[in-house]
Amino acid sequence: MIKNELFDFLANKGPDFKDRYFSDVLKFTDRDFEDKHDFIQWIFPTNETSTIAPEIPLVDDEIITLVKKSEIAQSNLQKATDLYLGFLYRNSHWIKQHDHNHLRITRAIKSLRLLLGDKEADDFKKNIYGMLGGRILVIHENARRYWSKA
Repeated sequence: MIKNELFDFLANKGPDFKDRYFSDVLKFTDRDFEDKHDFIQWIFPTNETSTIAPEIPLVDDEIITLVKKSEIAQSNLQKATDLYLGFLYRNSHWIKQHDHNHLRITRAIKSLRLLLGDKEADDFKKNIYGMLGGRILVIHENARRYWSKA
């Protein structure tokens, strides 16, 4: 089998570029989640180059096929989703006009749509809208537009 760095990370078989395994990221505290900016592209990879971390591998057809065949990778993506939603539920500092978590939310939706499917991406989005409730208009219109298109 061809070694695939991104898939190996998602399946907890190999490290990211900082020698962290997926299981290490799942142990992050809320402070880690907020302060570290070099992991989100690994736990929610997409097919678009990140401006924050352009060296991160991109999702391609091979990754999609490997993830769809791997219960471990799918389970890890669901665990990352639960972790991120938990972080957002426990913290409200991101509910403002502009916040870096808005970009992370867009990334998560896109990643879930590519790797798990429409249902998982739409469920994530519904959770975000649900936790915002009447405060949705606090979020800048551009971020809301990205979320709706993701």
